[in-house]
Amino acid sequence: MQHAISYRRFSTARQAMGDSTRRQGDLAEEYCERHGLKLVDTYLDAGLSGFSGEHIADNGALKALLDQAKAGRFRRGTLLIVESLDRLSRLEMSTALRLFLDILDMGLVIVTLIDGEQVFTKERVDGDPTALMFALIILSRANNQSKINSERSLQGWQAARRRAREHKIPVSILCPAWLHVVGPKRSRRYLVNEERARVVGLIYKLAVSGMGHKMITEYLNEEGISPFGRTTKWRSGSISNILTNRAVIGTYEPTLSSMVEGRRERIPDPDGPIENYYPPVISNELYNEYRLAVQKRMPYLHQPKGHPNVNLIARLGRCALCGDTLNLTRNSNGHDYLRCSSARQKQCENIMSFPYHVLEPTLLVLDDTLEIVSQLAPKDEAERVIDKRILQLKEAIFRAKARLAANPSADEQPVNPKIAQQRGRIVRLEDQLLDAEAEAYSAKAERATPLARYKTAKGRAQALDAAERHGGRGELIAALRELLDGVVLHEYRNLTIHSKLDGFGFQVVCALSTIGLEGIRVKRAGGKAGFIGASIFRGMMRSVWRTRRGEDGRTDKPLWQSVDLGGLVRRVQVVELPNGDWRAMVNQDERIDDIVAAGEYALNFVPRSVRTTGTTPIDRVHS
Repeated sequence: MQHAISYRRFSTARQAMGDSTRRQGDLAEEYCERHGLKLVDTYLDAGLSGFSGEHIADNGALKALLDQAKAGRFRRGTLLIVESLDRLSRLEMSTALRLFLDILDMGLVIVTLIDGEQVFTKERVDGDPTALMFALIILSRANNQSKINSERSLQGWQAARRRAREHKIPVSILCPAWLHVVGPKRSRRYLVNEERARVVGLIYKLAVSGMGHKMITEYLNEEGISPFGRTTKWRSGSISNILTNRAVIGTYEPTLSSMVEGRRERIPDPDGPIENYYPPVISNELYNEYRLAVQKRMPYLHQPKGHPNVNLIARLGRCALCGDTLNLTRNSNGHDYLRCSSARQKQCENIMSFPYHVLEPTLLVLDDTLEIVSQLAPKDEAERVIDKRILQLKEAIFRAKARLAANPSADEQPVNPKIAQQRGRIVRLEDQLLDAEAEAYSAKAERATPLARYKTAKGRAQALDAAERHGGRGELIAALRELLDGVVLHEYRNLTIHSKLDGFGFQVVCALSTIGLEGIRVKRAGGKAGFIGASIFRGMMRSVWRTRRGEDGRTDKPLWQSVDLGGLVRRVQVVELPNGDWRAMVNQDERIDDIVAAGEYALNFVPRSVRTTGTTPIDRVHS
């Protein structure tokens, strides 16, 4: 059966709420069913623009697809199914054409579904100029349309910002929570929600009086003052956003979208903020009083700040008792701890905190952990059958090639019919081996894309350059959200890291105490559970307290060490339990041999000072 892979892409978050993903997926599945194809993998770039090239950057699914194709993960002739060529690229013609031809050179066959189900192969493009011209027309049309849309959008936003500066007309219906927009587009205006405006004024007065964010949050919740939006209680983050938002005095700070090193970022408008844009809800005097009060209470306010991406489990942490989020707090000694946000507001009994420096090393070796689990976990029957088939095919190919090499007439011309038959058999066996390996790899490929993004981000987070390192930690946070279901803080200072179900059908749960990793529970869909002891991972993780200074002089660069995973796995025994579950543990015999050898070396070791003086340690003690 011929193999096929599907690639889908959409550019904006608004499209994610629409029908784009489902439509592209249904078209690909229907095509495979109609032509008897086996869809072995699907790649999705959600919210990545084909016009800016985000999808072929390091964090794009198309980049991961191309890397796997270069590595020979797909057999030649595998169909790459796309809705249209504009899903592959909307870049300028030279770049788009190069990408199109590179895909064909890798042995893939591009199939488009809404352009008359065009099939592009290397042979067709080389032999039929009209096929290449058709592809050029589609790619050119996509690039031109994107340019037009981009220019129209840019002109629209420029006109909206010009109206905002000259006539104070709202740019969009989005506005601070204490305001709302009324009127048609060209005559919009803001109206103040008086009740919420009074709450904003109260927050600033409390801050001026000396109360911090936490105390203000507790006060508002105790007084029963309703928060803004859908939440049922105030949070410190909401208070912080209000106290740092200059919209309270009517100032609007517009930003522009810009591509920086392949990533879309928001940058301040070079024309500066717009004064008197919003209706002010507090006076300038009260706002300035708050700023002065903060500066007096916090003399370190203007010192250089560390990187913003400190907490790698942002929006992933949950409390086991109340289900609320976890906040990262810092004590007076400068140590970071995770705490339940409701417990900080005295609304949850889970008052224990968890040291963050114990959690992060486990997150930074998550790829190695998943690899160890995949190697140690017993394979199911289907995997064993595939592995046996692969081994049999490799042995058959080896024997066939050995017989062919031993035949003295193998290089004679014309070719002997028997020799040609033997070579044909080798080709057929190699095709069968590719099919079997592709089937075995298809499950692994399901998790290859998020893991590739994780490894790329982790590499950038190790960079010496501070800006790149901080950006890498931001990407690492996004990659962890793809790999993890969540991180749960339990009542007795225990933490569990829950991975998503990966391509092998595994769900991995890492249990941590305040002294480090305690063990890993492995669950498998429709299979038995397993447990891996913490002793296996000893030495693979190192505390992020052990840091070294980067070029910027700061010591916020975490260090983690890679290990020989093969050597680590070889020391492990997997034991089947009576109920069918399994348990992995270190081979104690080998471990004891290592300890004994190290002890004998220490006993026989002669320090340099003893060798130079010619005395024994006992003589030196008595002297």
